[in-house]
Amino acid sequence: MIIGIPMSFWPGGSAALLQAYLPRVHLLFFFITAFVVTRQLCRKLMAFNVFSSFLMLAICVGLGGTPSDTGRFCIPGSLFFVNPNDLAIELLVGIGSLTYWMLSGNRIKIAVSVFGGVLSLLFILKTGSRGALLAVVVLIGIAFFVTKAKASILALSVLGLLMIPFLPLSTLHRLTLIILNTDSVAVKQEDGGNVSSQIERQYLVRKSIELTLTHPLFGVGAGEFIDASSGADARKGVHSAALGTHNSYTQMSSENGFPGLLFYAAALILSIRLMIRLYKATWNRPDLKDITAISYSMWVSIAAFALSSAFHHLAYAGYAPTLCGSAIAIHLMAQQYLPKGK
Repeated sequence: MIIGIPMSFWPGGSAALLQAYLPRVHLLFFFITAFVVTRQLCRKLMAFNVFSSFLMLAICVGLGGTPSDTGRFCIPGSLFFVNPNDLAIELLVGIGSLTYWMLSGNRIKIAVSVFGGVLSLLFILKTGSRGALLAVVVLIGIAFFVTKAKASILALSVLGLLMIPFLPLSTLHRLTLIILNTDSVAVKQEDGGNVSSQIERQYLVRKSIELTLTHPLFGVGAGEFIDASSGADARKGVHSAALGTHNSYTQMSSENGFPGLLFYAAALILSIRLMIRLYKATWNRPDLKDITAISYSMWVSIAAFALSSAFHHLAYAGYAPTLCGSAIAIHLMAQQYLPKGK
């Protein structure tokens, strides 16, 4: 049972997913808010995030490759990052973690973290993830208006542009397809695989919206989108790809209804808002310089996930509980150092 509700309430696949999700992933939110309760522990949490980001970069350098069948950078043989889109999102969230060192005031840490950020951006581009590229562009725009360090944002943007010549032509061409007309006959003939992938994703998103509208309250069940879409098509004699929604928000709405989408989106939006407010409340306080860096790093990480997950289905991954739990923990810790209402 879950909160007094028998597991038999959900379809078989939903029950299995929830039994795995709730104790292994969802509880991360409560663990973090329960244990990360002091300023020192928040700094240790951020240091761990920075270490994880550099570890991911080391894995990319040492084990990353570009399989000939896809032409996209990934970690071949990896359990989690053989999919280039998953890797791109992990690297993008990692850039948010690296900003903690970028605001540390230590020249060595700043130089190392900037190098890590540029290297992360290079690997993101090499994955050929068009969703991650869009997320990067939007995130840079948001960061430019939110932060006072506008010169640093522009400098990093220029560095990112300078990496474009180092990309394989096939990857660069794939990234440009996001702004091309996929209905063009010439484009379809030359880039059949990339275009068909984009069209397929657009179809899956439309299908997930249709399921949301036809099952607005409870959805089709957690983890049941594939069966409700491709499975239903197969029973009608129509072939369609057995794939996820490629959008975390329509994944949540189609499988858990509008209430599920509301709670999921609200958690991300409120967490970003709390961190931006904390950043603005502390950026003129030298005694709270570390909290300024922590809050800035966290809002960038959460925003990076919120934007990039609009192009991949990660609603049941550990990102949202971990990031939102960290934001709540940091917010509660900082209240003792701020005037009431901040």
